[in-house]
Amino acid sequence: MKKVLSVLLSLTLVFALFASCGKDNPQSEISDTPEVVEPDYFPNLLTGELRSDDYPVGQRPVAIVVNNIRGSMPQSGINDADIIYEVVTEGGITRLLAVYSDYSAVPLVGSVRSARDQHVQLMFPLEAIYVHIGGSTYATDMLRRYSYENLELDAMSRSGIFWQNTARISQGYSSEYTWYTDGETLAERIEHYGINTTATENRTAFNFVHYDEPDRELEGGEATGITIRFSQSYVSVFQYENGRYYKSQFGAPQIDANTGEQYSVENVIVIFTSMEKYPDGILTKVDFNFGGVGYYFSNGQYEQIRWIKGSPESPLRIVDMQGNEIDVLINPGQTYVAVVDLREYDYFSFSANGVDIEESFTTAPSTSEVEAED
Repeated sequence: MKKVLSVLLSLTLVFALFASCGKDNPQSEISDTPEVVEPDYFPNLLTGELRSDDYPVGQRPVAIVVNNIRGSMPQSGINDADIIYEVVTEGGITRLLAVYSDYSAVPLVGSVRSARDQHVQLMFPLEAIYVHIGGSTYATDMLRRYSYENLELDAMSRSGIFWQNTARISQGYSSEYTWYTDGETLAERIEHYGINTTATENRTAFNFVHYDEPDRELEGGEATGITIRFSQSYVSVFQYENGRYYKSQFGAPQIDANTGEQYSVENVIVIFTSMEKYPDGILTKVDFNFGGVGYYFSNGQYEQIRWIKGSPESPLRIVDMQGNEIDVLINPGQTYVAVVDLREYDYFSFSANGVDIEESFTTAPSTSEVEAED
């Protein structure tokens, strides 16, 4: 499935015109979110589904950094996350940001790892309580710059948030892959440290189809298999079955150790952007300023999308391909979001019943075309 990288790069530059907040400015206003919830609409703000009777109305969600390195598998608690973001952090490895609507109902989650600024920028607009163990200089600087210290649970500055899983230790796991937490612990620590749990906005993570309406049919056609390459050693594969996309990694199903079940979601969103190394030559810098292109998968179907974001506090928005700043309707359900380097675009593919689908972004503006090297 050969694609031309310059097309995406051109789109990325053009989409700068649509980014509402393109500068890293703590004083900049958060741009309009996909949907402000109407009085007679009662969704889970992260999934768009009708909220349960015990849904924590007006409460901040919680975002937990979860290890995704091979030696840490299997993870715990990933199947209960309303949204999971997967992004490269350094050396081609990815790390997960698992977001849950109700911090007190979070299952056993782990292993928990350190903060990265690319996750911070995805977490900010959700107004989440941020849970991690230390972090990179870039992440901690961003959290301080946006005065987020009182909305995080960091084991480097606060105690009692995590414990070591003794069973894992006895199984020979490295120490850094043995730290866990759960809802009971988080609720106690949040109360202990007096963290403000009240969300200031009543808005959904995406512009969801109303839960009382039928799911939207996607425009691109059928797509039942997805292969997302983050780097040479990190490839996420999804297979659609009975309304859900089941994820594999490292050549095997990605299992939630709490239940023994394979991680799965209703929605898969893949967005492409430019990435480079920070001056330290190790950590990855992800460009969220200008936006770009990607794909949305749901109910065994797909369509092309654009995305825009801007400043760290601005929401990640999935918008139409016509150059209008109109938010695409996302079907209700759990969502997985992959943020992928443009240089990996040629290795991205999707299929219908095992047959690759050839697809290109035909709405690209005119540009001098230089193909990416094979």
